[in-house]
Amino acid sequence: MDHESGRLTHQSDAQSATVDFALNQKTAPKLGFAAFLDLAAELGCVGVEPRNDLGRPFFDGIEPARAGEMARERGLRFIGLSEVYPFNNWNEVRRAAVARLIEAAQAAGAETISLIPRVDRREGESAERASTLSALLADIAAMPKGQALSAWWNPSASRPPLSNSSARRRRRSKASVLMIASE
Repeated sequence: MDHESGRLTHQSDAQSATVDFALNQKTAPKLGFAAFLDLAAELGCVGVEPRNDLGRPFFDGIEPARAGEMARERGLRFIGLSEVYPFNNWNEVRRAAVARLIEAAQAAGAETISLIPRVDRREGESAERASTLSALLADIAAMPKGQALSAWWNPSASRPPLSNSSARRRRRSKASVLMIASE
């Protein structure tokens, strides 16, 4: 690994591959925000993913714009901010949480936000679920203003795990995400 570039490069006679690394704040949840950024820089990461599910506020209460500056001063990108769970339990409380996450991401200069779905068997019929998911993703897609920002729907981090979800439902959900992303 080249620590200065944050890249892992593998070369063989047939091909060459490079992988960039970012540090998720869950890997060092007890470090303060500045120390977390220092660790990522020391490890040669290209960026970080700060979280709001560590029992304290984003950036340890530092204003998002300043937090973004702190990262950039260390040569780091905010790859993403995490998270809203369960984003697909859509109501005014969840909508406000997504709006706050987007606002913090935009102020900090983050590239993405993470949305974690609730995945269980309590949901309605497949057509109803797909329609509901499409509607709430359209609502979320309309929220970011003035900045390119991607919302990552992260089913691998679902609680309970996505394994409770059928492959057919995952395909329909993926189709909904792609439909929103292409608009």
